[in-house]
Amino acid sequence: EDIPLDVVPNATAPTTQSTSVPSYPSNIDLGVVTAPPRATKYISFEGKSFLAVASTSPNWDIANGALTISEWKGDAQGSFHVLQQETRELGASSLAYFHAVDASCNSATFRSDCEPLGHHYIVVGNSYKEGGVIISGFSVYRWERKISLFKLHHTRSPTSEHDATRQLHTSTLASFQAHDETFLAVGFSGDGDRHNIASIVYKLDTQNALVSMHTGNLTAGKGV
Repeated sequence: EDIPLDVVPNATAPTTQSTSVPSYPSNIDLGVVTAPPRATKYISFEGKSFLAVASTSPNWDIANGALTISEWKGDAQGSFHVLQQETRELGASSLAYFHAVDASCNSATFRSDCEPLGHHYIVVGNSYKEGGVIISGFSVYRWERKISLFKLHHTRSPTSEHDATRQLHTSTLASFQAHDETFLAVGFSGDGDRHNIASIVYKLDTQNALVSMHTGNLTAGKGV
């Protein structure tokens, strides 16, 4: 369901909301980023509210995008303020959010740094061209309570992990949970030619990292 981005966070707001083609209000700061937004996601947890924005140029050859995360400050008369801006995400174009329990808290895998409240993750899909070659993948940011920031946790490059000869565009991200485990499905577009591409499903492992299950569903069509 699409949402207006001037929404005021409140206690009844759902955990996540997003728009696939957002209309980004001019009164919300995008920091130094000049590229237009491609995806947004509203996130609320532990009494905090955030708006994540993936921005990138419509021209793949211009890599000037970023992931911008703003936090709501104040009451109903408050506003979003930029919390952090990740300019390494030059082709940020899709977003996903999920919360997962910390597997290291289980008795079989217990570590002293386990987080009983679990972890909150933002995933940003990243695709752009560099020297005529598509650079594609996604980055996983995890909320760190001690510093009150989303910190880069790990990255994945499906192009190189599965077929380095095929240029893929990370077009869609979707998280889901099944049997008490967390998964991320990554959908792709091609390189401008007819293609037959498998989407890739990742699973959050006991090290709190997304690892490929090397499975997927074939999709066919005309690439972007």
